[in-house]
Amino acid sequence: MARANLELLEKQAKIEEDLAAAAQIQYSLIPGSTPDIANCTFAYRFIPSDLSGGDMFNVHKLDEQHTAIYIIDVSGHGVPAAMVTVSVAQALQPHGQTILKEPRQEPPYYQLTRPVDVLNKLDQQYPIERFDKYFTMIYLLLNHQTGKVLYSNAAHPMPALLRESGQIEILEAGGPIISMGDMIPFEHGECTLFPGDRLYLYTDGIVELENKNEDFFGEDRLYHVLIDSRNLTLDASCERIIDALKHFSGSTRAQDDITLVALQYN
Repeated sequence: MARANLELLEKQAKIEEDLAAAAQIQYSLIPGSTPDIANCTFAYRFIPSDLSGGDMFNVHKLDEQHTAIYIIDVSGHGVPAAMVTVSVAQALQPHGQTILKEPRQEPPYYQLTRPVDVLNKLDQQYPIERFDKYFTMIYLLLNHQTGKVLYSNAAHPMPALLRESGQIEILEAGGPIISMGDMIPFEHGECTLFPGDRLYLYTDGIVELENKNEDFFGEDRLYHVLIDSRNLTLDASCERIIDALKHFSGSTRAQDDITLVALQYN
């Protein structure tokens, strides 16, 4: 019994070591800072529920006019989910010939991929048979000179656009999860940001957070916090959301990763 107990402890230590290694790789891809763009402000919060999970996000400045913003949420937790997030994040790197830029013969020798085509390419590269995993995703392409946003959504929580006036608009265009194999087409969406507008992207770890009564935090509470904190700085508004989540859940541990990415157009 003593020998068996020692073997169990050694196996548990190895599992925890593997989880920590996977988490370290995953965290290395999370941005330490966001791009310095004169007329845009960014803020984010990332709170994993375990050592490694399925959330990943990034903000990439693609050229002097355009910035890509995305969040993905891979099904499940632990090492398998973390490894898929790492693979997708590498596929979405903006350097070289990647999914985000298509090569062209004429200057500037590339064309930015439309969000709907980004999702289509990922859907082809990550069929359910490849990793036995699926993921949701929101991908936006922002022209930070004009404020125009192109986007498409793969069954991810819909972004909330908070106008400077305090009105909430929901970006609804989307489609199925990534891994369905073109069964249902992804929808193309677009909107225009004006000075003072804020855009919030998030994972379902926020709206599906439960309290001790098994109630969900939900979209309505989130929108109320967004409107209530619109006079705060963007970063402070993100912190207000996290505080509201902690107050709502009490001592209940988060059941899923919590990811929040916010943009203010100045």
